[in-house]
Amino acid sequence: NSCVLTLEVPERLVFLEGHFDQYPIVPGVVMVQWAIHYAHDIFGHRGVFLGIERLKFTRALLPGTRFTLELTRREDGIAFSIDSQEGRHCAGRVRLQAPKGDQHG
Repeated sequence: NSCVLTLEVPERLVFLEGHFDQYPIVPGVVMVQWAIHYAHDIFGHRGVFLGIERLKFTRALLPGTRFTLELTRREDGIAFSIDSQEGRHCAGRVRLQAPKGDQHG
């Protein structure tokens, strides 16, 4: 029901362009999308996106940073957090509607 992945932000990640020229950081929407993408790969299709809850960004995620993405399957979607040696970068919950016929979501 949970897993931890170790990943690294590519130095030339396309999403860094324009975000920001002098101090590139990974956009928050990209971190959330990574959580959804990897949860889908690991837990299978979890349903239709309904929203995000308790989303908190606490530290910028920079190019070249090695980080962990922790994913936890929940009845109503997934919970996730992104951490590195510098501390927590973000955490939140993604609410998903279970596909029809899937009582366990």
